[in-house]
Amino acid sequence: MGGEDYFDSMMWPNYLTIESTIQNHTCVDSGCHGHNTFSGGFGLDETNPLSPGNYRAAQGELLCASPMESKLLTKPFEITSHGGNKMFQMTDPEYQTFLDWFQ
Repeated sequence: MGGEDYFDSMMWPNYLTIESTIQNHTCVDSGCHGHNTFSGGFGLDETNPLSPGNYRAAQGELLCASPMESKLLTKPFEITSHGGNKMFQMTDPEYQTFLDWFQ
């Protein structure tokens, strides 16, 4: 797995804080997973993007043995139910950004 360096350089700017292709917000500024908001137990601190806490929060949403079943993938692509609705299409580059984390 790409680890914390990949998270900081790719996942944070190109996945968690990129505006949805379907919604008009990001995961962080959605009001659901930003600072002090932990919908579904998942919250990120947008005031400190490179915080180790953000990486740990993301790790809690991963299934490293089965990346395709990770909530960090299945929720925003609405492969499984996501209260925030679908954020991305499977053809969006964010899908590959997520998968590359495991290469």
